Amino acid sequence: MKLIDRLIRQWRFSKARIFVEGDCLDVGCHDGSWLASLPLGHHLGIDSALPDKTYWKDVQTSFPSGRDFNTISCLATYEHFQHHDQELFWKHAVNCLRTNGKIVMTIPHSFVDVILYLLVGLRLADGMETHQHVKVETADVIEKAWEHKLRLVKVAPFMLGLNRVFVFEKINVQ
Repeated sequence: MKLIDRLIRQWRFSKARIFVEGDCLDVGCHDGSWLASLPLGHHLGIDSALPDKTYWKDVQTSFPSGRDFNTISCLATYEHFQHHDQELFWKHAVNCLRTNGKIVMTIPHSFVDVILYLLVGLRLADGMETHQHVKVETADVIEKAWEHKLRLVKVAPFMLGLNRVFVFEKINVQ
């Protein structure tokens, strides 16, 4: 991972960290550096690249059963899911989330891919599986969350508008 990749990652972490409470399930944990940066807790990461974890093509078994979390994070990962897997993400994330728990996501603007390809071409960044990215619109993310009984707490651009942080809360539905 090159310096630019690490700086972008740290910026992303700083925007998401303030919303994390209690136990955290990190979807797409990569090397675990996000979870390692959090205060002590019962954190768990799942990632398709880890040999001892289920791959995203079978996302239903990727989420732990019988456990619930205060926070589910999905940082720079959602845009890697094909549309079917996005739907499975919402379904399973909500099932693992405590009432009043939060889903914290960062999702880059689709224009970021152009910048990443340029930086990778110049060997200034490694990028991570950029070829997997699908276009993700803010309104679509909010609509999906609403369909799964999540309340929008915050959506805010950062990184000069090239990235967005989303925070949703699971509401108690009687």
